[in-house]
Amino acid sequence: MRVNNTSARLSSSTVYIAGYALCTLICGYLSNFFISQNDFWGHLFIAEHLDPHTPASLYNGFFRLFVDETPALIAMVLLSVFPRWFHYISGAGADAGAALFFFLGASILMQSVLEGEKSVLRIGLAGVCFGAGALWRYHIFIAGGIAVFLIWIFNPRSWKMQAIAGITMLAAYSPQIIINLINGHGPFETAHELAIYDCMYSANWHRISDIHLISSMLQTILADPGRFISRYSLGVARQFAISLPFIAGLFILRDNRLQRLNRILLMIGGLYAIAFGFSVSSRVPIPLIPFAVFITTAICFELRGRITALRPSMRQTATLLLAAVIAAQALFFVYKDMRKLLFRNQQARTFRQIESILVQSGVRDSRQVFTSDWDFYFRGLGPHRPLFNGGWGRMATYRWPEEYPELPVDTAALFITDCVRRGVRYVLLTPADAAELSADMRKLYDGAIMDPRMRYITAIRDFRIFRIEPYDQHPN
Repeated sequence: MRVNNTSARLSSSTVYIAGYALCTLICGYLSNFFISQNDFWGHLFIAEHLDPHTPASLYNGFFRLFVDETPALIAMVLLSVFPRWFHYISGAGADAGAALFFFLGASILMQSVLEGEKSVLRIGLAGVCFGAGALWRYHIFIAGGIAVFLIWIFNPRSWKMQAIAGITMLAAYSPQIIINLINGHGPFETAHELAIYDCMYSANWHRISDIHLISSMLQTILADPGRFISRYSLGVARQFAISLPFIAGLFILRDNRLQRLNRILLMIGGLYAIAFGFSVSSRVPIPLIPFAVFITTAICFELRGRITALRPSMRQTATLLLAAVIAAQALFFVYKDMRKLLFRNQQARTFRQIESILVQSGVRDSRQVFTSDWDFYFRGLGPHRPLFNGGWGRMATYRWPEEYPELPVDTAALFITDCVRRGVRYVLLTPADAAELSADMRKLYDGAIMDPRMRYITAIRDFRIFRIEPYDQHPN
C-alpha cells in the first residue's frame, strides 16, 4: 500500500536517522573514537597550515524517497550497514560529506524531474549540493555534472532548470576554482597524472617520491597505450559493478516513475564508471551506493508483488521469504561491520599501548618516532603523527615535506644514520609495510640485519619497536 502522508514519512525517517546517528556515536565511543582513515591527518594538516597571505597554503582545498515508506525505510537500514558505506561514513574522512551532498543533490534533482517540478529554488539547491560535495571530494563535481547533463537529455525542455543547477554548482565550487587560479593551476586541475600512473603500474604509496611522472596524462598513457587500455577497461568494469542493480531494474521494475529514475541512474553509473575507470580507489562508487541499495530494495518488493499477483495464496509465503532474504542480508552486513569495529578497537588498543611505552621511555615529540605504518598516530603526543615515508600528502600539500621529511630506506645503514641525524629515537615497523619500503627494512623487522645502533625492544601485535641506541649514551 502506498503511503501518501508526508508527515508520517518524515516522522519515520527522522526517527530512524536519529537512531542511526546515535548508533554511530556509540560505535565511536566503543572504539574510543579511533581515527581509522589516514586521510583525516592530511585534511587536518592542511587546515592547520592555512594562511590567507600565502596562496599556496590555500590550494589544497575547502572542504522523498521514490518508493513507498516501508521499502524506503528498509533500504535506509540496509544502506546504514552496507559494509563499504559503513567503513567510509563512520571513519574520520571527507567521504561522508561528499556522499551526503551528492545524495541530496541528485535526489532533489531527479525528484523534480519525475514530478515535473520547476522550482528555481529546489533546482538551485541541487546544484549547490553538488558543488558543496565537490569541495569534500572533487569527483562529486564530475558526478554532479553527469547528473545534470543526463537529466537534461531525458527532459530537453527543462534545459533552463538544468542551466540553473549547473550555474549554482559552479558557484558553490568557485572557492576551489579561485584558489587554483591564484596558485597558477588550472581551474579544475587535479593529480590525475598520478592516478593514471597508479592505474597502469600500481604505485607503491610507501615510495611515492620515487615516482617521476611525465608532464601530462596523455603522455603517461601514450608511453604504454596497450597497458592503459587493459587496466582502464578492468577499472571501468570494477566501477560499474555498483550499477548492476540498475540493469536488473530495467527488466523487473514496472512502476513508470521508478523505471524512469532507474534509467537515469543507469546512465549516471555508466558515465561515472567511464570517467573514473582509471581510479583504483574503493571509495569512488560511494556516491552511487544509496541509489543502488534503494533500487535493489524496490526490485525485491516488485518481485514479491509479482508472486502475489500470480498466486494470491502465496502472499504470506512471499512476504516471509522477502523478510528472510532482507534479514539475512542485513545480518551479513552487520557481521562485516562488527569485524571492522573489532579491528578498529584492536588497533586503538595497540596504538595506546605503543604510545604508553614510548612516553614512559622519554619520547616528547611524535617526530622522534619513525613508523612504516602511516595509519599510526599518537593521541596525547603532539603533533600526533610520527615520521613516515609515502602517503598522498606528499603530492602537493603545503609544507608537508618540510614537517614530515622522508628518510632514506634503500639500505639499513643509511636509514639508521639518518635517524640519528634527525633525532629519531624509536622506530616502529610492521612486516607488510616494511617490505613495501625496501628489502632492507623488512630484514630489519625480521632481525636478518643487525646494527648496534638500532636495538630491538619489544613487539605489540604486528608492530616491532626498535630503539636508536646513541640516545642511551647521550640522553636529551
